[in-house]
Amino acid sequence: RDAKRYFEDGKEIISVSDDISDNDLFDKVDHYLQNETLLQEMSINVYENVRKNFESKSRYLRLLEIIDKKYMGKKINRNVHSLSPLEQHIRSGEIYYYAYCRGALEGFGYWFANKNSSVFLGSSIEEFAKAVNIHPSPRAKTNLAVASSAFMFEKNSSEITLEESQNIISILKDVISAHPEYVMAHFNLGLFYFRISRDEDSMNSFTEAVNLLENGTGDFDPWCLQNRDYDTYKLLLKKPFNETLLFLMKEEPGSLKKLANLIQYASLYFISLIHESRGDLYNSLEALQKSYDLYDEHPLIVKKIAQLLGLLGYRKECLEMFEKVTEIMPVEMDLRREKINYLYLYEEDAGMMREISEFKKLAMGIRTLNDKMNILKSLMNSFGRFHEKDSWIDFAREDMLNSMAHVIYTSLKKNPRDIRLIVRITEIWNELGKFDSIFELIEDYLNNVKEIDSDTLLILGDIYKLLEDSTTDRRRLYQRQLAALLDIGLEVST
Repeated sequence: RDAKRYFEDGKEIISVSDDISDNDLFDKVDHYLQNETLLQEMSINVYENVRKNFESKSRYLRLLEIIDKKYMGKKINRNVHSLSPLEQHIRSGEIYYYAYCRGALEGFGYWFANKNSSVFLGSSIEEFAKAVNIHPSPRAKTNLAVASSAFMFEKNSSEITLEESQNIISILKDVISAHPEYVMAHFNLGLFYFRISRDEDSMNSFTEAVNLLENGTGDFDPWCLQNRDYDTYKLLLKKPFNETLLFLMKEEPGSLKKLANLIQYASLYFISLIHESRGDLYNSLEALQKSYDLYDEHPLIVKKIAQLLGLLGYRKECLEMFEKVTEIMPVEMDLRREKINYLYLYEEDAGMMREISEFKKLAMGIRTLNDKMNILKSLMNSFGRFHEKDSWIDFAREDMLNSMAHVIYTSLKKNPRDIRLIVRITEIWNELGKFDSIFELIEDYLNNVKEIDSDTLLILGDIYKLLEDSTTDRRRLYQRQLAALLDIGLEVST
């Protein structure tokens, strides 16, 4: 009812009532989805209505103004009336698919509530299948696989059959067999394998996509269907990919390369997740850094790199990345707390005090963040280095080091042959004085590794040298403390 007060039914919106049946709903909507000219006219009508009547009140208009400023005077090259039958079926499949994604998954069109929204996916799959029957082009078949994947994952996991999964895999493998250079088949196969937990196959497919893009030998198709039913995909790619597609439609130089870089960046992110799940933290970090080099604006990537750098002991780089991620996400207070912890651990007290001051300013200045002041007070009370030296226990430092050691030790259990994880745990346990644990750790490592190369022997030698120096330093400390106690005893006796 509210929408009809502002927009004309049939010309600017599709009006439906809550009690409309599934069949009537989809008949009404389908009339527009089958006719791209009607859809385009409706879009133009809404645009003009908002522009004329809802000036400063609409966030939608502000978005349009931003677009106008960027693309003033440029035209999109598009002619919907000259499509071949193959292209028409592909376009119809896309319209049905994105109608499903925007309505059922992304909160647009509340009329999808309690409706059988998979009907749109079914129509999308039918259109792509018709396109494949006309000509099995790589885009038509890959789109068919993506839409079929969305249809499969819409079900409960208990209802998914091996036959369905294998059918989608077969479609994408057929594309790769006929067109091995088609990047999006490799990418989508990797993504599908990732979603069904076939990590090794997923790693291989994503790696091949990365290699094709790195070498410049791949056939990259930016118009292939997006996996908008998958939250992680949307989080990584929806916003930057669609923004860059708009640049491509405006024929901005370099747009196609930027789109290819985004697919490569996402592939590397998934590769990093697979490495991390195997306990391979160093290769996970390497993949993340390569991903960051391709697209450095996503907070998820920057945050993950900062945390891994801190975990693995890269002090300077960790603080630099935390600085960047707090610039990107200035009111993400948990990130600021984590940054303060690392500044304290690394004894960067001047930087820590600046960050505490910024934390307080935000927490006290934004009403919804007022409760974060209790977190800051608790954190500062745990900073034992600032307490009286004769009585303090540095809870913040010990909790942080123990937490880091736990994460790395858990990774080592999955990846027991990685000497780098041994070195890192040794560094942390040495700071905590857990020498017995270090010796047990090295013994377990030697039991797991049948043959030791010369490089590993040198690393183990460095570990024992570290322990030797540490025990020597501690012996001197204990001797000084004992001498001080004896001096106090003599003073008391006299």
